[in-house]
Amino acid sequence: MLGVLILDACARAPVQVTSTTAPAATAAGSVPMVTGPAPTSPPAMPTIRIADRHGIVSIGRGAVDPKTLHVPLYPGATQSSGIGSFSDSDAHGSTAITTLDANAAFALVDAWYKAHAPAGAQSNRLSVGREITVSYEWVSDDGRADRVVTINTNHGSPIITISQRTTVGP
Repeated sequence: MLGVLILDACARAPVQVTSTTAPAATAAGSVPMVTGPAPTSPPAMPTIRIADRHGIVSIGRGAVDPKTLHVPLYPGATQSSGIGSFSDSDAHGSTAITTLDANAAFALVDAWYKAHAPAGAQSNRLSVGREITVSYEWVSDDGRADRVVTINTNHGSPIITISQRTTVGP
C-alpha cells in the first residue's frame, strides 16, 4: 500500500516547463509557437526513501544497487535514467527492481543472459510484432529468493529489468 501511495504522489508531482527563448510575436487569433532547445531525456529522479512502522520503500535512480541482487549483469549495462529502481522491505521480506540500459543489440544481450543464467533457470519468450520480451527466472538454492531477468525491446533497443523477491523465515 505504501508503494502505491508513493507512486501516486510521484505521478502528481508538479512539472515545470521552461524555454530558453521567448515566443515570437503572432498575428491576432493564431497560436504562438514556443521555440527552444531540442528536447533531451528527462533528468534522473533522485532517490526517495520512506520508512514507517511497516517497512521501508525506496524509489528512484540508485534505490537499488544491481550488484546486490546476485544476478549476472550484462557488461557495460548502466542504470536507466528516470525512476530506474524500486525497493520495498518489511518483516516478511523484500522486493527490489532495477532497470538497466544495454548499448548492444537485443540478440546479443539475450544470448549473453541465456549463457549466464543458472542451469535451472526457466526461460520464457513473447513476441508481438517486432517487439520481443524474454525472461529468465530462478530460485536461490535456499528457496528464499526468486530472481527474474527480463529483456524487452523498446523500438529495437534492449532494456534489462532485474527483480528479486526475498522472503524471511522458514
